[in-house]
Amino acid sequence: GGGAAGGGQPAPGEMDDALSRLATSNHALQNLIRRLGTGLEDLLPNAHGRARMKEILAALKEHGNDARQMEALTELCEALSMGQEDVLIGFSVDAFLPVLVELLGMEHNPELMLLSSRALTHLLEVLPKASGKVAACGAVPVFCQRLLTIEFIDVAEQSLLAMSKLAVEHPEPLLRASGLAATLTFIDFFDTNTQRTAAATAANMCRNVPADGFPLVVDMVPNLTQLLSHGDLKICESACLSFARLVDSFRDSPQHLQAIAGHGMLPRLVALLRPGDREGRGFDVGTATYTSIVKTLAVCCRG
Repeated sequence: GGGAAGGGQPAPGEMDDALSRLATSNHALQNLIRRLGTGLEDLLPNAHGRARMKEILAALKEHGNDARQMEALTELCEALSMGQEDVLIGFSVDAFLPVLVELLGMEHNPELMLLSSRALTHLLEVLPKASGKVAACGAVPVFCQRLLTIEFIDVAEQSLLAMSKLAVEHPEPLLRASGLAATLTFIDFFDTNTQRTAAATAANMCRNVPADGFPLVVDMVPNLTQLLSHGDLKICESACLSFARLVDSFRDSPQHLQAIAGHGMLPRLVALLRPGDREGRGFDVGTATYTSIVKTLAVCCRG
């Protein structure tokens, strides 16, 4: 009996092999489970994100139910501002844009206008490639309107913020919607930080102005000229950049150059080349601005 029992026991070397094979297959099995688990984790948020975005979109379309729309806008703003990938995976720019633009025009409810402009601003931050679609979807004239009739300062500020992001890549749609007037007409109503945003946005709209665009800028030249004497360095430098770009855009038209310089641009630019303490300014312009002023003056003198 003992021999039979002894014959049933594997040799020590075989035992090691068996354990090694078992450990290997166990390790492979654990890897497989881990991979399947990761796959499942990847799938679940996608499904949840798509479902959640459908719910938010449906709620935004519930016209007449302001409370429901505001709740959905708040959630959308949060998802966009936090860049929540699990939720944003179900976000369709084409589906949401028309709805957000419509809510932007809800003048009976300033909170709806504020939240929709905030959602569009966050959208431009999270998905910068969508800026072309935002520029073409009808939002720009509404943003401009909010700035030209400042009923609600926070809505106007949020509209300006959205415009400042659009102006970097898409200045022309803004310019054609009277964007320059929108950013500059009531610039004094805002705090310094917002004024800086407005001046920088205006400078972007002055870049590569199309040949037929002169009527869109000429009325704002006096406003831009005033900003050349602004007490804030950044605002002043944005004004200098605006003139450098305008002069560059119309360098082949002496009449246009004359109109651009016609409100006191030249003496103010020359004054900025002198040390600030001699001019009663608290700052000197930076090297890049100094160079652009010299170039602007050279083009005007030649023109």
